[in-house]
This record gives sequence, structure tokens and C-alpha cells, in this order.
Amino acid sequence: MQKIIRYGLSNDQLLVRKLLDLCSFYGKTDHALLVFSQIRCPHVFTWNLMIRALTIDGSSLQALLLYNLMICNGFRPDKFTFPFVIKACIASLAIEKGKEVHGLAVKAGFSRDMFVQSTLMDLYLKCGDVDGGRKMFDKMRVRSVVSWTTMISGLAASGDLDAA
Repeated sequence: MQKIIRYGLSNDQLLVRKLLDLCSFYGKTDHALLVFSQIRCPHVFTWNLMIRALTIDGSSLQALLLYNLMICNGFRPDKFTFPFVIKACIASLAIEKGKEVHGLAVKAGFSRDMFVQSTLMDLYLKCGDVDGGRKMFDKMRVRSVVSWTTMISGLAASGDLDAA
């Protein structure tokens, strides 16, 4: 890793992504963050990779801070960013941040994406907003096995076994 930084290869996005993957696979997100911080202009894919790695590693609040930094630095989230960030909101039970992300997903034109919708539904249900989860489910044009399972699990977890 030191050689990558020393020889200026930290701007090779493909190499950096492979290194970030390797670091996160071994639970070394502190190393991954060090490498990530050396990139002058990371692609959105690289931001997503880092947000996802932090969430998986149990550092969901740090993932949300990284997402905020991404937005503040003018990087536009893509349809993959939103599910990763929403999962970080779920892990930290940050429903208000989740609602903010939901609004940005709508504004960015990703509100009809099935993965974004399913993840938002999961956020609302797991954070105790069953009505919000049901609204997301009702708005879905296409429902997958994932969306049905998420809805049924959320209703059962909230104690509404009849509806489930």
C-alpha cells in the first residue's frame, strides 16, 4: 500500500478499487480509508465501494459521514449509492437521515428504481414506520420476491401478523 501511494498510483481507480475490496474483505477499513483519502477525484463507484465497506464493517455512522462528504464535494450519487446509504441508515436506525436520502433519491430521479424502493421500504419498516413502509410498497409498480419478503417480514416484526 505504501508503494502505491509513494509511486503515485493512488489515482489508478481500478487498482484502488481492488485494494479497497481487499482491505474491506479482511475488515481493514481503516487501511481502506487511508487509501481512499489519497485519491484526488474518486469516481462515484469508488465512493459507493467505500460507503458499502464501512456499513458492512459496522461503521454505518462513518459511512453516512462519507456520504455527506461525497455530496458536499459535488459528487452526484447514482442508483447504487442510494441503497448503500439507506442500508447505513438502517444499521444506525437513522430514519431522519433516511428520509433526507429518500428525498434526494426522488430529486435525482431514482424513486422508481426497484432496489431503491425495496431498501427504502426496509428502512421505514425496520425503523418502526410501518405506514411509511406500506406506502413504499403500495407505490411500487413492480414487486419482486425481495419486496414481498421485506414487507411481510416488516409487518411480522411490527406485530401485525394478520396483515403479514
